[in-house]
Amino acid sequence: GTVLGNISSKASEETGLPTSARVILGGHDYHCAALAVGAFVPEVVMSVNGTWEMILQTSIKPRLEKEVFKNGINVESHVAKDMYDMVAYAVAGLMYDWLRNTLCFEEKDEARQKNTSDWEIIKKKAASAPVGSGGLFFAPYFSGAGTPHVDNRATGAFIGLSGSTEKSCIIRSVIEALNYQFREMLEAFETASGSPAEKIVATGGASQNEFWSQNKADITGKAIEVPAIEESTPLGAAMLAGIGSGIYRDEKDAFENTYRSGDIYEPDPKNADLYRDYYGIYKKLYPDMKNINNSIFEKFKK
Repeated sequence: GTVLGNISSKASEETGLPTSARVILGGHDYHCAALAVGAFVPEVVMSVNGTWEMILQTSIKPRLEKEVFKNGINVESHVAKDMYDMVAYAVAGLMYDWLRNTLCFEEKDEARQKNTSDWEIIKKKAASAPVGSGGLFFAPYFSGAGTPHVDNRATGAFIGLSGSTEKSCIIRSVIEALNYQFREMLEAFETASGSPAEKIVATGGASQNEFWSQNKADITGKAIEVPAIEESTPLGAAMLAGIGSGIYRDEKDAFENTYRSGDIYEPDPKNADLYRDYYGIYKKLYPDMKNINNSIFEKFKK
């Protein structure tokens, strides 16, 4: 939001922008997104679900307690004035892309025939599988493990495959695993902050997947709000420009004039009960696979 100066004459010639146009400082992408969805106050927790999943919560001072770093959480400056934040992170959508590109050729062909998106067909297949994917679990560590483990030797795996495993269960197990991972990150976050997440607002490409968002609510047992914002990061950058140029008084004024509420996904009680049990199995995957992953790393990836 800081005014750095004006467009230079050379930049004006190359872009057509007038030299009177101001240059105003922006910020890191997910910090800008946090501003757009209201995560510039401590009671709002933001989930950005794209190639990576980031969880961000604001604080009025930098949280430097040992518990924060023990749980693999970063502490950073926010784009909101005089505010800080804690950020948990892990690779997420990258694995869904891998699933689509490696195993979903039939869905791509079906999409071409029906003139629709293969993502829609994949989503419907995931929804058709039973809760818990028939006992199939996925370890979502394609780029190592993120918060709270932070282990670059961790690798991905499907656990529980059998001759009766259907493709729909494979697809669903990946989404469930990424939401189990989100829950594990969120719990680490709550432990580090010392307080439960009061409000979770989700943004990013995967948040537009209704099944994914509902499944996230079911697995966490918490409501997930997905605002009606197509691209939160550039909106947040524009809000900073608005603050810097005097269009908005401050972050609160900018937020109140741009935010559009969207869908709220409430956890299904029956599914939430099942997932509470299945989550206990998921949490064993990382520690039980650690020695195997170390051996693989030493032999093939070192």
